[in-house]
Amino acid sequence: MERFASTRPPRATVATRRPPSSWGWGAPPFTSSRPTRSCACFPPRSRRPSAGIAPHKWLYVPVECGAVLVRNGDAMRDAFSLVPPYLRTEARQGGVSAGRWLSEYGFQQTRGFRALKLWMALKGRGILGYRAAIERDIGLARELAQSLRSSKDFEVWSPQELSIVAFRYAPPKLRHDAQAVDDLNRRVCEAVQLGGRAFLSSTTLGERFYLRACIVNPLACPRDIEALLDEVRSSGQALSGATGHS
Repeated sequence: MERFASTRPPRATVATRRPPSSWGWGAPPFTSSRPTRSCACFPPRSRRPSAGIAPHKWLYVPVECGAVLVRNGDAMRDAFSLVPPYLRTEARQGGVSAGRWLSEYGFQQTRGFRALKLWMALKGRGILGYRAAIERDIGLARELAQSLRSSKDFEVWSPQELSIVAFRYAPPKLRHDAQAVDDLNRRVCEAVQLGGRAFLSSTTLGERFYLRACIVNPLACPRDIEALLDEVRSSGQALSGATGHS
């Protein structure tokens, strides 16, 4: 399975004879009606029999709301449906058929109206609104990466893509000791998270510990990027001084 913007393991999809499905962690490129630089990170639509969307990030809706788009709805229905033939209904113009049961397209037999949140967000913001917000997030991530690269006390993981920036506080006095840099950044991550001024998570890349900034807030601005950088640097300076390294 191809993954777009996530280090998480791929999720199970309905088995088909077609190429693997795509799991879009966040918003897919089809929120845009024109090509953008970020679309190069996504496989062509012609290669996707299905696409899973977790819209709680780049579609800015609650975490419980998700969606899946499939080319062959009948294959998905056949995979999950527990409805016997004498109860199956189809969407037709005449008769009393109520249409297909939503429970036939997944594991859940009953569910709340979670799709309303996504539908209202799509209607309210629209393609143009989402395009602007997503491209703004990506631009802020690029600004953060550029600021980090221009600093002597940070290392940035490359390539930096979409709105995620993986980096570590690595003062010159510690760079000869990769394990010490790992340990320091673990403490920096905890200090920033508990400090309340900014928030970031962490990941492991190349067997090394990295801080992970993921910009998915439509209200984020350059001042927030500067605040995050200042918070990480001040925490790193304080903690590296406390370790007794010189």
